[in-house]
Amino acid sequence: MAVATGLAVLVGAVLVGVLRLLPEGSYSFDVHSWLGVAGLLRQGRNPYNETNLLNWPPLWMQLLYLFDQVSQLIHLRLLRVIQLFLVVVDALVAAVAYLMLRRHWNVRRSWLLITVGIALNPVAIILIDVHGNFDVVVALLVTLFLWAITGWRRHGRPEDWLLACLCVGVGGLTKTVPFVLAPLLLTGWRRLNMRLGVLGSALLLGPVVVGVSVIYVLGPQQVTAHVLDYRSIPGTFGLTGLTRALNLPVSDHTYTRAFEVLMLAVVAMVVVRAVRRGFSESELILLTALLLMLPPILGPGYAPQYAWWWLPTLVMAYALEGFWLRVPLLVLFVVASVTYAVDYALVPTLGGGVLVPGHPSWAAASRVLASSLSAETYLRLPLFAAYLVVLLAAAVQLARRRPAPLVDAVRGAPEAAAR
Repeated sequence: MAVATGLAVLVGAVLVGVLRLLPEGSYSFDVHSWLGVAGLLRQGRNPYNETNLLNWPPLWMQLLYLFDQVSQLIHLRLLRVIQLFLVVVDALVAAVAYLMLRRHWNVRRSWLLITVGIALNPVAIILIDVHGNFDVVVALLVTLFLWAITGWRRHGRPEDWLLACLCVGVGGLTKTVPFVLAPLLLTGWRRLNMRLGVLGSALLLGPVVVGVSVIYVLGPQQVTAHVLDYRSIPGTFGLTGLTRALNLPVSDHTYTRAFEVLMLAVVAMVVVRAVRRGFSESELILLTALLLMLPPILGPGYAPQYAWWWLPTLVMAYALEGFWLRVPLLVLFVVASVTYAVDYALVPTLGGGVLVPGHPSWAAASRVLASSLSAETYLRLPLFAAYLVVLLAAAVQLARRRPAPLVDAVRGAPEAAAR
């Protein structure tokens, strides 16, 4: 626990130190959005009805209201309250990931992996200090989900499975993407009884059903358009970006429908395998990363902050897997670090033009990116290629595994229950 606390302190110190070094105003458009949403809430107005700034279930809006109240109470700028919250969540992610590696799998030098992979990771630092989005909350919930679901796989404790359900449910209240992890809850399902199944379903679906229903009845059309039908931003990354850059005759609607069919097929395969055989702990790690990466990397929309969804999971995968996945992950680490540094120095909506003010070459490049989505696509092509290699390597690792029979997966459950 002392090492986990030390890592959390290190994360906080690094992030706060970088925040103090950044010039004033060096943050993304999203941060401006949060301040605007808080202002509307202060006036008693509904930001879902009056803006298109909130494209998710309402947890973040509720947190912004809370941060605004705290800001007024302690006389600290709302911007700083939001940033400090994100710093604390990042520190918790590092601590939980370390405890998982150390206590679940007894990985040697776990502290070094967390230090390099999270605490000193340029991507993580940029996303917290400059971008200021709340995807790190999803990262924390995914990490806790993995702790719970691997514990359920290992010991068969009902409370672990219920915690996994709750993590996915609260994750769905934060952003809808964690629901792609729901099929993994079916691993070891034969150990469940009816009451556990009903309670788990309530924990899984209850948060998002209650949360979204409240904002929906206040503005059905706006919530449908901005939340339920939201597919992020196409045309700046990967296949949708190349489709536009090369003027290929594929519409966004067609691509979206094709990807949805692909994603449904992947989810169906995961469900069948979970019901028939279950998954080992390492398979749960790899599948979590794959299911979270597929929508932004191959799907109809991308945003750089989504990297938080799978960042801690990839750190764990690096610790548990062998050479053929570690090398692609190291390449991804380097490529992502460089790409994000350039992205956030140049792209205006990400804070570009503030980090390196006044330099003519950077200003000219920033103007090009501001006027051309294709330029953003080409800038991110190495990152897209690195992601594809990681996806392929992880899929190959999964295909080569011989799953343990279900009887082995539940061995020890009665003893754990007796204890």
